[in-house]
Formats: sequence, C-alpha cells, structure tokens
Amino acid sequence: MPRDGSSRFKEKNGEKLHHTLSVSSFSEYTVVDVTHVVKMSPDFPIDKASLLSCGVSTGLGAAWNVAEVEEGSTVAIFGLGAVGLAIIKEMSDGGADYCFECIGLASLMQEAFNSSRKGTGKTVILGIEMHGTPLSINPYELAAGKTIMGSMFGGVKAKVDIPIFAAQYLNNELNLEGFITHEVNFEDINKAFDLLQAGKTLRCIIWMDK
Repeated sequence: MPRDGSSRFKEKNGEKLHHTLSVSSFSEYTVVDVTHVVKMSPDFPIDKASLLSCGVSTGLGAAWNVAEVEEGSTVAIFGLGAVGLAIIKEMSDGGADYCFECIGLASLMQEAFNSSRKGTGKTVILGIEMHGTPLSINPYELAAGKTIMGSMFGGVKAKVDIPIFAAQYLNNELNLEGFITHEVNFEDINKAFDLLQAGKTLRCIIWMDK
C-alpha cells in the first residue's frame, strides 16, 4: 500500500510480495488505495480500459502533458531496431523539436538528447534505466535552451485524465484498437511474453476468464 509501504500480497509460503512500480497486472483480485481508483463508464469496453492503465496513457500523457507537443512539430521516438537506428541518424543530422526515449538505456537517452534541436529541443525520458548507468549531459547545451525531463506515467493524473481519454475514445477521437495486436487466455500468458520478447506485439490482452 502506498501510504505505509506494507503489502497485501503473499507467496505460497507466506512471505510478503511487493509491487513493481505499484502495478499488479496479473492479479485476478487485488486491493488498491482509493487514490488509484478511477470510475469508468459502463459503456467503455473492458479490454480497451486495460490499455489506459499504462501503455497508451503513458505515451499520450508524455506528449500532451509533459512535452506539450504543438501541431506541426518534428517528433522522434527512440526505440531499438533498424527503424529506431534510422530515426537516430536522421535526427542527429537535423534535430527534432521533441525526442522521446522509451526503452530505458542511458546510451539511447544520450542519443535522444543529442538529436533534439539546438536551443529549443525537448527530450522526454519514459524508459527506466535498466542497468543503473548514469547519464552525461553537456551543460552548455542546457544553458543554450535544450531541456531534458523525466516522465512517470506520462504525468497523467489518473482520476482526471483517464476519464478524458475514455471520453475521447467513445467520441471516436482516440484510436485504441490499433494498439491491440494479440489476445490470449491467462493460461497462455507465456505466449504473450514470447511475443513481447520477439518484438511481434504492441499490446497483448490477457483474459482472466476465457
């Protein structure tokens, strides 16, 4: 529980279990602090609701709340793979107005910062650095106007922003279907991990009761 640091979860021998980043996605039932509960419209489909807990909300919030991206801006998303490397090279030559690092590697964070536009570029870090490697930033570039900022959950205030995202979906202003590439039963959860590690899925819906 976030207020006292205790845990309501135990493993089979009675030892306490704790959250990773306050998430318990694979629990069929759970107890949460009232500050983390968001009431959803009964018209909102449950599979799409799961996307608003982190995956989609983090990206939307980072663009809208944290970076405040304006229409017509140049945006670069930094990930891994050939496409990501091509974006890095292109942006390094020119410079993007907004750069988003989404993996959690200090080297990629550095590339994102270096690729943002001189004087005005913003770099937003969404990934959690997985190796604890420090990030080195040129202070002269900061003094010249470039900025770098972190973003946990896209700066989303759940009780305020998630109902807005839900309303946008119901009004056909927000596309959530495009994020769902696979659906599996809970008993096939390892297939979901395999798809994730192979880079073959965006979001995989895991059904508890099918």
